[in-house]
Amino acid sequence: MANQMADLPQLPNELLELALAAQNAGQMDKAINAYIAVLDQQPANPDAWHYLGLCQRSQKQWKLAIDSIRKSLEINPDNASALNSMGATLCAVGRFEEAEQYLQKAISQKNDSVEAHRNLGLIYFARKDFKKALKQFRNGLSFDPRHLGLLKSAGNALLHLDQPQKALLLFEKALSVDARDADLQTDTGITYQMVGCFKEALEFNSLSIAIEPGENRHWAAFCACVNGLRPDGTECIEDKLLRLIQEENIAPHDLMMPIAGTLFHRPVFRELIGKYGRFDTNYEGASSDVLRDIEELARIPLFIKLISEYPVTNLVIEKLLTTLRKSILLDQTMIEQVAPGFLPALAMQCFNTDYSFAVTSQEETYLEKLTRRISDQVAAGVDATLSEVALVGCYQPLIKLLDPDAFTGNKVPSYADKMLRRLLIEPHEEKRIRGTIPDWTSSAGDVSDAVRSQYEENPYPRWTHTIKINRRRPVSICLQSPPLNLQLAGYKEPEAPEILVAGCGTGQHAIQPATRFANAKVTAIDLSKSSLAYAKRQTSELGITNIDFARADILKLDELGCNFDIIECVGVLHHLENPIVGWKILNKLLRSGGLMKIGLYSELARKDVIEGRKTVASHGYSPSASDMRQCRQTIIREATKGNGALLQLSRRSDFFSLSAFRDLIFHVQEHRFDLVMIKDHLDELGLQFLDFEMPFAGDIQQYRDSIANRTPQERLLLWHDYEQQRPDTFRGMYQFWCQKTADK
Repeated sequence: MANQMADLPQLPNELLELALAAQNAGQMDKAINAYIAVLDQQPANPDAWHYLGLCQRSQKQWKLAIDSIRKSLEINPDNASALNSMGATLCAVGRFEEAEQYLQKAISQKNDSVEAHRNLGLIYFARKDFKKALKQFRNGLSFDPRHLGLLKSAGNALLHLDQPQKALLLFEKALSVDARDADLQTDTGITYQMVGCFKEALEFNSLSIAIEPGENRHWAAFCACVNGLRPDGTECIEDKLLRLIQEENIAPHDLMMPIAGTLFHRPVFRELIGKYGRFDTNYEGASSDVLRDIEELARIPLFIKLISEYPVTNLVIEKLLTTLRKSILLDQTMIEQVAPGFLPALAMQCFNTDYSFAVTSQEETYLEKLTRRISDQVAAGVDATLSEVALVGCYQPLIKLLDPDAFTGNKVPSYADKMLRRLLIEPHEEKRIRGTIPDWTSSAGDVSDAVRSQYEENPYPRWTHTIKINRRRPVSICLQSPPLNLQLAGYKEPEAPEILVAGCGTGQHAIQPATRFANAKVTAIDLSKSSLAYAKRQTSELGITNIDFARADILKLDELGCNFDIIECVGVLHHLENPIVGWKILNKLLRSGGLMKIGLYSELARKDVIEGRKTVASHGYSPSASDMRQCRQTIIREATKGNGALLQLSRRSDFFSLSAFRDLIFHVQEHRFDLVMIKDHLDELGLQFLDFEMPFAGDIQQYRDSIANRTPQERLLLWHDYEQQRPDTFRGMYQFWCQKTADK
């Protein structure tokens, strides 16, 4: 602190100007130091106390903020702005009765204090006294009719009073103030849904996704809108979904539900699902009928684009595709008659899912004959037909059959060109990249060898689209801003943060810090060179240049003598023989005061996975591709018979890709935790829990707000109690941030 103070101006007015400038720039630690320096010289400066409290509040230092603002009010008790700040801060920690008194006094001192009117209205809103809240919001709007927060709050109060038409007027006025407010776009869309105007709602729900594609609330509203559309209203939404599917910055799981919902609105699609998608029967019809039905599907651009780009996480659509694929293979006179583009699209779907669809012994026999014929043609210098190659690609990687230049110089349609690139050229490119990846450490032992072998055979996850954050910001601003709002008291911001992603897999994780934090230099390690090669190719194609990839074992990293400002290790430690040994090694590499993001499996949230692992053991399934395919079908059968746990398992997105499925229930090593265990490990390591990184909305957001003023240790145990009542809260895994205390 002394060194930081020595660099500050000495005159109080200059210090105050510096503090205000730093506060406005979001440099809260610098601002706090400057305000403290002002108060050292002018301890009765009410503005310095007030603004210091606001900075402390922004860092969630609730007690310090309340004390500072209270000292400001002791000096100047009639300052309406400070009274409002005290009310807002007390609201944030759930002390609503005290907050109400301060806000009422603020309004009595300055009736045109619109923020005080809004904050008082929000108290009434939280109490579900929507009439009183609306009156308070309108009082504020009488002084500032274009106040964005008041317009939004008043609109939401009207919704709760069942007055959606009046709410729409306020929301649309608010949009004239800020059309880039994604929450406002969603609120407007929801309101249009309430009055039955789903096409209008769709416009606003689509805009909110375009503004904030990673926010679950917007997708939930979008999906509800899709489900509310009449069948004759789906054409416009299909166009929107087609545009969204082109975006590289949208994760597949966000789109699957609205796309499936839209497709099922089509009568012809529902008819084909009823014909081919039932698990209790196997379709055996005429080839002419199959060709006609494929023609119908090929006329749906959204369907063809979907199966080309994303793994389809819907069992009846999977059964539809499995049945059509089998029909074509068993009657190869159909191959050249199939609608153009369908087979390449189906081949890309099968490749994207790592060939997870069921295969009968009859299909294996026919596939062997087809591949032998193509191999003989290639050996004789005769080009195989694209249709036959695509059909083989529906069952196995083409890299096993053809050289990367097999069709070089031949004119091929764009849909086939994309298939050849994904199934043939990119895998060959990854083989080349493997040789460029450095080996930093040897393997630590048998478990590491087994895990490495698994991910060499099945790199996880295979992805074509991912969320890339295009706005790089300093670490403290990024993590202390919504939606995370972490409290980083005393955090020393590195100018160019050195970040380790320990266990980066196929690169999706490493992309997040590389594109999230300003001036970041990311080191990404993994045991598997197959995964690293996939990661390096994908990040290169995305134009991301600040990631260095290397093969290394976490348990050997302490041999390298490297240190990092941030370490992220999500979904990895629970696969080590002893997770805490690995965590301790990572902790040694973390600089004092540094940040760590950890992801660990929840024991409570993985009951369905445990049931799946029991199924593997009881049937003696091996992690071979054929056994895993059989295991999937066993789980589907048991789920349809009423096994609730396996039904939940079959709804996980990882169920639909063979590499992900192997990671889900065939993994050679898995540990699971609860939050009491995690608290004990954090204490042992000298790490301070900060908060979870997860979609906060609805009840989860309300609970988070209600415990915000508790200590980190208390919050962790309170979350443990919350999870006992709601076991699916951490269904993916616990993902949380923690900070290394000094000199640990």
